[in-house]
Parts: sequence; C-alpha cells; structure tokens
Amino acid sequence: VIGPDGKVYFGDYGDSSQNGFYCLNSNGTLAWSHYSLTGTLSSPALAPDGRVFVGSEMRRLYCFDTKGQILWSYWMKDSPISQNSPVLDSNGMVYLGTCDNNLYCFKSDGTFEWSFSALQDIQGSLSMGADGRIYFGSNDKNLYVLGWNPAATPTPTPPGTPATSALPNRSCDWGRASSSPPRCLCPT
Repeated sequence: VIGPDGKVYFGDYGDSSQNGFYCLNSNGTLAWSHYSLTGTLSSPALAPDGRVFVGSEMRRLYCFDTKGQILWSYWMKDSPISQNSPVLDSNGMVYLGTCDNNLYCFKSDGTFEWSFSALQDIQGSLSMGADGRIYFGSNDKNLYVLGWNPAATPTPTPPGTPATSALPNRSCDWGRASSSPPRCLCPT
C-alpha cells in the first residue's frame, strides 16, 4: 500500500528469520520495520490518520502507528490470517476475514465488536462498497454481502425481504452460490 505521503507498506513471507513488515520512505530508504510478524502475504490497510493494519501468520491482527510502534494486536486463536487483507470503513471499524470461517469486526482501538460466520474459510481480501456494504467470498462458493441497513441500489437483488442477521444494526443482503439463484446466507 502506498500512503498519501509516498511511504510504501508491505510484508514479507520467506525465510523465517527475515519475515517482517516494512515501511519505506518515498525515496526508498527504510522508515521502520518489524521482524516479529512471522510473515504476511496480504496487503495492509491504511487509515486516514496514518495507522496501518495488517494480519500475520502468527494469527494476529496488528495496528501500527505512524512511527511503526504496535498500538494493539488481536490474537485469532484458530486462524492464520497472513493471506487476508483488512478493510476499514469510514467510521474507523476494521474488518478481516479469516480461515476459521469468520469475518471479524473491530473498533479502531482494537476492541472486538462482532463476527459473522460463513460456511467455510474466508481467504483473500474483502471489499467495501461506497454504501458501506462488505463483500467477500468464501471457499463455500458463495458471495456474501453485509451492510448497514442497506438502501436500495441499482444492482439487482433477490425478491423478498432479506433475513436479518445476528449482527447489531446489520443485515445480510444476499449471497450467490455458483450454480444457484441469489439467496440469503445469514443466520436466523
């Protein structure tokens, strides 16, 4: 990820003695690094205030300040998250899909807020729509769409009213399996 100041943020997943997370200045010199993350394959997320969020093979979501100090980390006891990129919303909430079938939501201070369970692993990046909806795929061959009391959009939606999920003020809009019509994939 490239920040507005030209700094470049990236992780490395190679020789275990050299795995880390790095920040380079715009001229290519090292601004800061951490070698304790044991590798990351995902892209970090950058907040407007300069904080950086990234997952690691150590099953932790990290938040760094602008100087590279760890502000907080959250241990995902059952899931390596080195392949999954976090996403931030306009309220500073941090979202991360994991290999334990869950999408997690955290407040910007690292406090766990809620989770949503898919049917199988969530591997890869989440996408945040302009309307605040979160889009993600799962190894269960479904597309999940979660939103804050979603408003009408020009995209087709399935007939009927979507089921309400167990998430506070959130609903699951719809999901689509590869060979079936759109369907809601929310818990009842």
